[in-house]
Formats: sequence, C-alpha cells, structure tokens
Amino acid sequence: MPQKKWTIKRIFLIGVAFIITACLLFGGEALAKYFLKDSPLQQWAEAVPEIKEFTLQRKGEVLHLRLEKTEDLRSTLEPFLREIRERTKGDIREVVIETPQAPELAPVYYELSFILEEARVSGNYQALYEKLQELEAKYRGDFKVFIGEEFIFVQLAKNDLLYYQAVSRFSPLRIREGEVIR
Repeated sequence: MPQKKWTIKRIFLIGVAFIITACLLFGGEALAKYFLKDSPLQQWAEAVPEIKEFTLQRKGEVLHLRLEKTEDLRSTLEPFLREIRERTKGDIREVVIETPQAPELAPVYYELSFILEEARVSGNYQALYEKLQELEAKYRGDFKVFIGEEFIFVQLAKNDLLYYQAVSRFSPLRIREGEVIR
C-alpha cells in the first residue's frame, strides 16, 4: 500500500482548515450574541419574573405567553401588552396563555364563560362578580376576574392548580361606520 507524502502544501491546507473550523466553533457563540441581540421586548419580558416565554404571531396580533403563578394576572400582563402595542404599532387581538392548565378547573371556567360573555356584551359586571363568588364557594378555590383595558383576565386557582385565560373585551366583529348590527 503506497503511503502519501506529506508536502508543505498539504500541511498548510490542513492547518488552515483546522483554524477555520476552530474559529467557527468557538467564535459562533460570540457572533450569535452580536448579531442576535435581545429585542427590547425580550428584555422587558425578562424583567417580569412571571413571564417565562412569549411569541408574537400574525404580525403581532396574537400573543402566546408561558407564565408562572401570579397573584394578579392583570398587573402582570397589562404593562407588557401596552409595551407590545407601542413597539409594534398594532393591536393585539388574542392572548393565549400557556401555563400548567389544570383540567380540574376547566368546568369552572366553562360555567363562568357564559356569564363572562354576557357581562362582556352587556357591561353588567355585577352579575359576573356574583357568579364568581358562587363558584368560589362551590369549588372552594381562589377565583378572580380582572377587567383590563382591552382584555378580561380570568385567574382560577385551587391549591396548586392554575387556570389562566385572557378574553377580549371587544367583539371580534368588524363594523364599518354607518353599519347596523341586526
């Protein structure tokens, strides 16, 4: 079996390939930090300990959030929603909150959703409050509904079980000026 001769040209090419590979491997992290700097929204979200992760979809109209337990969902999310609205110059139409949603609390939200929709349409939030108190006594949990600028924040907690939901305060129907809803 013939043995290849090591020439200066071959050694030089191997050395250059090694140096390029090492630069790419070890310099990639520094380059990624330089080119992929955190956006101001990312920095803002990192300052709020309850927000673990977020993504904006459909040109900023849909916000997906991953949250930890919070005492006041509205005070956690309202400033962040305002910041997004200012930076994207658009409206957020839907907020999807991804927490460890407890399936045990889904029936509570189901019962609450009817009166929640009625309160959203009619503006009668007293009936919503009464139903919330009734459900709190029935299921022995800590249930809260916060009325925000654009969303109604539903926060259901029972022991370590959590269920968060953000419902738009406004109808998704788009009505042009002069049109009548029938």
